[in-house]
Amino acid sequence: KTVAAMRFIAELSKVRRKKTGKLLRIICLDPKNDWRTLARFVEPERFQFYSLGNLNFRPIRINPLKIPYGVAPQPWIDGVIDVYCRAYGLLERGKQMLGEAIYGLYEEAGVFDACDYEDWKERVPELSRQVTFTKVYKRMSDIKARLEDPMNPKGKAGNDTRDAYARLLDRLQAFSREFSIERKLFGTEDGIGIDELIGRDSVTVLESKGLESTFRNFIFGVICSGFYKYAIAREGGYLAEDEFETVLVVEEASEILTGNDAAGTGSGRQFGMTGQSEFEQMLDQAAGYGLFIIAITQQISLMPRSIIANSGLIFAGRLKTVDDIKVVVRAMAREDMFDDRDLAKFHPRMPTGWFVCQSSRTYDIKDSEPILVQIARLNIAPPSNAEIDEILSRRDALASISSAQDTK
Repeated sequence: KTVAAMRFIAELSKVRRKKTGKLLRIICLDPKNDWRTLARFVEPERFQFYSLGNLNFRPIRINPLKIPYGVAPQPWIDGVIDVYCRAYGLLERGKQMLGEAIYGLYEEAGVFDACDYEDWKERVPELSRQVTFTKVYKRMSDIKARLEDPMNPKGKAGNDTRDAYARLLDRLQAFSREFSIERKLFGTEDGIGIDELIGRDSVTVLESKGLESTFRNFIFGVICSGFYKYAIAREGGYLAEDEFETVLVVEEASEILTGNDAAGTGSGRQFGMTGQSEFEQMLDQAAGYGLFIIAITQQISLMPRSIIANSGLIFAGRLKTVDDIKVVVRAMAREDMFDDRDLAKFHPRMPTGWFVCQSSRTYDIKDSEPILVQIARLNIAPPSNAEIDEILSRRDALASISSAQDTK
């Protein structure tokens, strides 16, 4: 699946839009070390690479609580809280408690007062920089300490409330350790906002190897949310004259959508969060703003139904799980009945590198029929850290020379 998606993106990176003649902006969220291979296909001047989980090789500091330019505070705050609670299975009560702490910090930073000024778009990002997850952890620790204080004039909190705060603090604990990757890269005031990741027509790889898997899902989810909210906040989105249509490539998409942790309720029961996730909203509406999502997963049946329903292009490789086969067969406009037993038998036996592809972006019924495609092998090893360093250093040197010549 990764080879197929990488070949697709390598070709897409060279395509110019017919109306504008512009190239596409492409961002790849990579939990492994696969997508750095794009450095061998993309022009060096367009290639960007950042580590989200390696402090020793081209790390990038991001503050998820720094509000992007032009985005209203409340939608951004609510979105970050929702993504965090879905990643960690913290449920509605967790959202309320986390919201109490985070909103309090933004209020102290003067973010909401800044919205009354005409230049709020410039003020809000700078003021919100002061709010970090490290401060959120400290605020919630202080709240929990007050609730457990027997001298608290408002009375000692109940066991359920104290347990809920304990579960939240367990998930935020990484920000209490000064040496942790989470705190150093995502818990400081000098971290950039998500909007500052948005370049021109560049091809950017964000590699998260080294990050704990649940926190990785949160960071990837916030990045996706940030690109979407930035598009909504400006007129025309990524279709504006000074913008570039954008493609987000999301590996292990099912984990980002559903999370892989469950905090439970304190009574041994576990429930999923209700309502439409940020990711589902993106798949439903993002294309209208010039933002396109490529979701890659090994577990199709775990994806929300709305994701499958809004997928204009489906590439299905070899499938072994019965539920995955049923989802694909139904998505391709057939029923998993007795008459379709040939498809149920074919998918588990499909050769490696073969995919059944279908497009619903057509008005011709013949063009909407699924077809079988063989993807050419990619016998190219991913570049090492040293090679990536050399490519990017050469790019920076050439850019400096070009800038100096322009100045003269």
